[in-house]
Amino acid sequence: MENGNFNANACDCRQAAKIGRPRVTDRKGFNRCFGAILERLNGGSISRRQAARELEIGCATLKRLLDSGYMAGGSE
Repeated sequence: MENGNFNANACDCRQAAKIGRPRVTDRKGFNRCFGAILERLNGGSISRRQAARELEIGCATLKRLLDSGYMAGGSE
């Protein structure tokens, strides 16, 4: 508080830790692995289940990523 008024800049609550489950796409190395597996998946050399196993994610999570059009990219 500054002069009886709330000062948002003085409040550390806006910089608090994130809550909830971390995104699978934020895992280190995930984009690189996902890109390689996506090529194999599109080529028909592996199944969705096998792709999910290799990415260490669930089949439903893989389906959500594919349905959303998620493309591996960015820097890690």
